[in-house]
Amino acid sequence: MGFFDFFRKKKLSHTEKAAAACQSCGPEAAERWFPGGPEEAADILSSLANICQVDLDRCGVREYGQLLRAYTDLADRETEGKPEDGGTAKEPAEFSNPFVRTPKTAREVLEYTAIHLRDRSFSVSGEEELRFLRGRVAAAEKQSRPGEHLELCFYFETAAEWLTCWRLLGERPISWQQGDAYLERYRRGRRFMEEGRFRWAIQTLRGSLCLNPVGISARFALCECYFRLKECSSARRCLNETARFLTASGEIARFYRQMGHIEYEGGNYLGAMACYAYSLKFADDSAVEGTLEQIRVHMGEAGDQVCRDPVSVLKRRNITVLKTDKRG
Repeated sequence: MGFFDFFRKKKLSHTEKAAAACQSCGPEAAERWFPGGPEEAADILSSLANICQVDLDRCGVREYGQLLRAYTDLADRETEGKPEDGGTAKEPAEFSNPFVRTPKTAREVLEYTAIHLRDRSFSVSGEEELRFLRGRVAAAEKQSRPGEHLELCFYFETAAEWLTCWRLLGERPISWQQGDAYLERYRRGRRFMEEGRFRWAIQTLRGSLCLNPVGISARFALCECYFRLKECSSARRCLNETARFLTASGEIARFYRQMGHIEYEGGNYLGAMACYAYSLKFADDSAVEGTLEQIRVHMGEAGDQVCRDPVSVLKRRNITVLKTDKRG
């Protein structure tokens, strides 16, 4: 290293610039709109850059902050009495941001914001997601009557997913499209996982959720990717976002097993025990029972108490307590 290298300014990474931009929005806005922290802000910025055709490598912290405010301004608009049915901006020309230069781009950014507020895992990471977004905007612009609900078209894996989507988005007509578009993209993500290419897998799996917003298989796989990358906070966030889609006992048991892995990795053995013990309420698993025995050896009576009343520990750890019972 040369003498003058000590005085050169260190080049910030994408996540570091996103963290600084997140802070520039103010603590209240950061807490409200980026519950996943700088990592979520970084994902949002990548999506906005794809929509607005911005080269983030040429942007500094100031530009990152301006771009991120395009999201926070519209997020504020969406939650202040604006339509929650995924419609586009009524008056996009009113929206002013140096990176959102046309009404068309404004509508696309607003559509992305509306979807992301409902599903934090949604991102625009490639051309397929961008086409999906533009299709939603184009369909909304062709709506002939005010208040008419447009049909949403998705590729569900199972009938249970279709019914779950109806339950969560029941104000909109939902069509189950024929074909394996979602499964093909999900399987591609699984192949990336098997090859150890977890970043590629994450982008591919997120893309599959554009085709199937429930996508339980993809959501569990996303959690596993983050866990394998040792990014436990992202794994936890992804898993918590999955909870509202779960109805089958086997899926719920898997939710608590994966959460148990995350708790264990973080050194919270009480939380891990509670998750593993509660998972047995929904599905028997000899491997889980063996893990519980191993932890119980080190925790004695405290471990026994957790196994008798895991719900109390789950609540203290702010872990969702799902109610469906395999025996009920």
